[in-house]
Amino acid sequence: MPSVAVDSLQRLHVCWHAKATANSTYGIYYSRSDDGGSTWSRAQRISPAAADHDQLYSAIALDRQQNPHIVWNSALYSDYYEGDVYHAWSQDQGTTWQPSSQISQSAFHHCFVPTIDFDSKGRCHVTYSDGRFDDQSLNAYYAYSDDGITWNVPVRISSSGVLYDGMVAMVVDAADQVHIAYADNYTPGDIRIMYTNVRSNEVAPPQAIAASNLGIEGHAFHPSLSRDERGVIYLLYCDAPAAAGLDKLNRARDEDIDAFRWNRLLLAGAGDIYLSLSRNDVWLPGANVTSDAVDSQNPEMPSRQTGSDAVHLLWMNVESTTAHVVRYARLNTRSVASAPPRVVHLSPQADAVGAPYFSVHRLFADFDQRIVSDSLIPENVILRGEKSGALSAVLSYLEDQKRLLISPMSDFQPEEKVTVRLRNHITNEAGLGLDGNGNGVDDGSPEDDVVWRFTTQARDTIAPSLAIGLLQHPVLSRYLSVYVKSRERLASAPVVQIGEEMIAMSLLNSETFLYKGDYRLSSGGMMQLSATGTDLAGNEGRSDRGFAAALLTVAQGGVLHSPDGRVQLYVSAGALSEDAFASMVRIEPGDLTHSNSRGESECCYAIWPEQLNGKLVFTQATAGSGTPVIQRRDADGRWVNLATVQEGDRLSASTPRMGVFRVTASEQLPEHYQLSQNYPNPFSAGKSETSFQVQLPQRQVVEIAIYNLLGEKVHTLLRGALNPGVHRFTWNGRNASGARLAAGLYFYRFSSGNYLLTKKMVILP
Repeated sequence: MPSVAVDSLQRLHVCWHAKATANSTYGIYYSRSDDGGSTWSRAQRISPAAADHDQLYSAIALDRQQNPHIVWNSALYSDYYEGDVYHAWSQDQGTTWQPSSQISQSAFHHCFVPTIDFDSKGRCHVTYSDGRFDDQSLNAYYAYSDDGITWNVPVRISSSGVLYDGMVAMVVDAADQVHIAYADNYTPGDIRIMYTNVRSNEVAPPQAIAASNLGIEGHAFHPSLSRDERGVIYLLYCDAPAAAGLDKLNRARDEDIDAFRWNRLLLAGAGDIYLSLSRNDVWLPGANVTSDAVDSQNPEMPSRQTGSDAVHLLWMNVESTTAHVVRYARLNTRSVASAPPRVVHLSPQADAVGAPYFSVHRLFADFDQRIVSDSLIPENVILRGEKSGALSAVLSYLEDQKRLLISPMSDFQPEEKVTVRLRNHITNEAGLGLDGNGNGVDDGSPEDDVVWRFTTQARDTIAPSLAIGLLQHPVLSRYLSVYVKSRERLASAPVVQIGEEMIAMSLLNSETFLYKGDYRLSSGGMMQLSATGTDLAGNEGRSDRGFAAALLTVAQGGVLHSPDGRVQLYVSAGALSEDAFASMVRIEPGDLTHSNSRGESECCYAIWPEQLNGKLVFTQATAGSGTPVIQRRDADGRWVNLATVQEGDRLSASTPRMGVFRVTASEQLPEHYQLSQNYPNPFSAGKSETSFQVQLPQRQVVEIAIYNLLGEKVHTLLRGALNPGVHRFTWNGRNASGARLAAGLYFYRFSSGNYLLTKKMVILP
């Protein structure tokens, strides 16, 4: 039973259970696709290895940060599927995973098929069944977690102890209400769908919402829940009344049953699929989705119904002992238009000049209402080029967007006039054809055909422009993400390499032609990254970018030099908690890099990873009027002055974290000396940071230090010449040796010549 989730970037996250070898136990695996399913990451085993228990029936959901969470149950076949429910999650969109933890807590340890969902506040909700049917201990349970680490004690939400199939369905609506359904032996042999909900941690009493459609003891089971954008909750389930009737005879042989009732049970032997819905907490009776002699089973729905005008349904038909077929139905929830359809938008636009002549560029027409897809056939969509003649195309219809896509099977000719004709035989759901002449009437004649023409571009002879960006992993510092962005569509992924090593690239965004690959640093030094891409016309473009990397160690620290030699980062011994790679890249104005996403107009330098602290040294400082100062860009995009010391053409400043830096000239100078109050105050030493500013009207030799209540100096933030301007200092509550200071009251003092400024700060426990 695989499970899939789609994040906001249209990346697919999938989990499933499988065996690594024929003789091993089942485990839970995960993979991600960044290009709509064309390519997939290498499968990762999420569950720990177990010698006896299988890990089965995984379900996946995404939190507000688009991180995947997976739940599953373990199972020991020799003991009635003995096992528990487990949870694992990723903090970096599926790249690495936290160790799994057990959610279920019971004396039964017979957990089965968990489900998972998230609400708008980020709370994780999980349901599952636990217990044995035979001893009437099989019930549904509900648990939640606000951080993915700690879980409440699971709450039992059923009371009968005889859940029919152990399948518990769940969905969370837009108001953060949790809806839960399960199949219960309401009375012996009478299997019904029970429903409950959770609001503000309060579980409502279960109520029966679906039973056999024949009005007799029935067999309603395998519930699936979904919601739409209007707040409607949908229940899809299977109803097999004959099986339940036979089951009742086996359970209660002494019960009277007449011949008429017995025949009704036998005639209704095949299972059918039913759909019910609830709005404003009122459930409607189930209605047939199927009604035939074929046994229909295992109904499923997506947890979220996209749009507000249709419900999407899946189920399996058992057509024979060897033929099981998956069926799909789309139930419209909107009214049918009474006016003929019209085309409201075309691409390329009518009479456009310079349209791409490559077949990968699809044409499309948007309608003002839904179109019957069966009327979108080649006879009704005619494509002809002035040079190429009649052209074949693949037609597809995006129903939610009311859009016809026309994908030519071959290229047009350069500078060719192309004509597209949409015939009046294209109809809406009421059977009305296209209104091409705009008179509001389906005339049924060629006058109602929609005809548009455009001219293709001249032959493309210009090489594609490629931009290269780099981003270092915030935790696994050995790994770099390499981005290549083209200004036009490429025939295939660009060829990217660092030295002799090739980097596999995958398409990250088909609209912006952005590609991504991963590179593992094995050593430091100056490195050259090159990217070569070929556009659809066969023109080849190339781009190069230099960057620097260095391995910094706990014992010795290290030095990182920029590729152009203008910037050095010095990290002292003992400043790191573990060895780490650092990298630096120069960002030019107009670069299409991740670090220049705000479009900086000056040259700057990006240094990773962010959690490093050290001393920056710039040489060949900026020229011009004003006092040069080193600045770091904050998260909100503002440039903040660092306490900068100038010695000739050499500028230096300490920084508690890395990011994007530049040197600029400070034009406006303060008129007075000033020391600001630190913020936040109080703060937690070693867990957070506090910042304050110093204003200097002229260049001074200064000391900025921290003192305890006894007047003892516990840390010196700066001692040396400081340029005029506004300088920000950040302190993490540690002394010069890196030890966390005790909670209490401290003083931070600015001293320079005859000037002495002091303020208080408080460190929390």
